[in-house]
Amino acid sequence: MIKQTQTKLFNFADTDLDLCPGSKGKFPTAFKKMLAIGYNSKIVSSATIDGNQVTLDYGVSHGYAADRVLAINTPGLIGEFYIDSVTSNTLTITVSDAPASIIGGFTTKIAPLGWELVYELNNIHIYKMKHIDDTDRYVRMCFQNNAAHRNAIAVCIGKTFDAETGFINDPLALQSTAAVATPNQASLPRWDGYLATSSHNNYTYSQGYSSYGKAIIIGSIYHIALLMTFGAEPQPTNIYGIFAAHCHTYDALDYPVVVARNANSNTSNSGDYNYGNFYSGGYGHASIGNISVRFDNTSSANNRYLGQMNPPASAVSVLSTALDTFNTTTAKPLEIYEMATSQYLGCCYGVYHCMFANDANAPTISITNLPVLTTDIDFNNQIYIFHSGSGSTKDRATYLAFPLEEIKVGY
Repeated sequence: MIKQTQTKLFNFADTDLDLCPGSKGKFPTAFKKMLAIGYNSKIVSSATIDGNQVTLDYGVSHGYAADRVLAINTPGLIGEFYIDSVTSNTLTITVSDAPASIIGGFTTKIAPLGWELVYELNNIHIYKMKHIDDTDRYVRMCFQNNAAHRNAIAVCIGKTFDAETGFINDPLALQSTAAVATPNQASLPRWDGYLATSSHNNYTYSQGYSSYGKAIIIGSIYHIALLMTFGAEPQPTNIYGIFAAHCHTYDALDYPVVVARNANSNTSNSGDYNYGNFYSGGYGHASIGNISVRFDNTSSANNRYLGQMNPPASAVSVLSTALDTFNTTTAKPLEIYEMATSQYLGCCYGVYHCMFANDANAPTISITNLPVLTTDIDFNNQIYIFHSGSGSTKDRATYLAFPLEEIKVGY
């Protein structure tokens, strides 16, 4: 079976990434690797082909992991390929119409999302990604530039940018982050951390694990989701990212959704809220361009509130035995509503709201358990589940699912 390669998985523990959510000194380079240039370049010593199974032997430990996507460019084998399995020195991929033989000596690397870095100056990066209609969008990331502050990235997405200034100059883009020079400002939408310290700035994954736990990124040319905890338990977990979206045909809605957090304070101190961005009072932020949005349609219109996503989302976490005996949990699309009116605008792609209850079948909330890996029952696709809530209590957690499957078929 040829597995899809459009949506990719990156783990902060990966060789040549090796960072934690507190490693703010490593973030700009790590994001460049994951989004645009790839990482962990290795030379293949030899290749063995058996039908459509291609085994690459590096002769030394390669550091690759199964379920990543490998970029290869050598005669007879050009493209991106899902890594099915690994040993310390070899890996196996499945190749449709594999050649009869391949000569070693070529280089491989972990493939990036396919975004293009079009501007870089100090702590400002601008990447070109794709909107769901395959038109270009420019993502401006303003990384933390104060070593003593908590980690943070202020994000803006526009249709155009100024190549001289590095500003997003699209009038329909989120104006508060279009030209910021630092993410330190109070009341600024950002992918916000929790621990304000300089001691973690260049931590490795293992150094930061006891404080931050697991950390992965899932994304494609159309989206990105940051599934990581920026602070030690029992601090809140936030779900951040850029979610692909299809909305009504208004120019102001012709963008993906930015999901962030909008704290009252600047980033000089450790985080000052006990709730995650999907929980009421967690100061969540979601916007399409400069339009504030939410993920439910209640009558409340608080610009720092993502909606009544608070669980329990259901009475029981699994279907009744009258329907299924395999502890199946359902999920629903993440719908988008205008913040000001609660009118329905559209729907997200690549993320789903899990119908978990406050019971034993809901995932345990901890920095070492989440994100948790599961599969769908129809196609056996891998799905990572993450939460945002209050501490480790399930009755306050919103669980979202991020499948490793194509956002858009046929790109």
